[in-house]
Amino acid sequence: MARQRVSLTKFLVHVLGGKPYDGASMRHAHKGLGLTDVQFDVVLESLADALRTCGVCEAHIAQIAAVADSTRGDVLCRTPAAP
Repeated sequence: MARQRVSLTKFLVHVLGGKPYDGASMRHAHKGLGLTDVQFDVVLESLADALRTCGVCEAHIAQIAAVADSTRGDVLCRTPAAP
């Protein structure tokens, strides 16, 4: 779980305009895990709950969730891999 927190933190820092993401690609990091939409949605809800706890407004939570959701195809290994 600690490794997942570090990776998620790096990803969020990147998508929120911080330093470039230097972790594994979403597809590579999640390959072979057999993750489902239900599990992905649980992570999005947990993220939203954590942001609410920190006082982040709903508009910003929605923006962050949209960016995170844009990775769904790669995390669930559905979309064609980039060349």
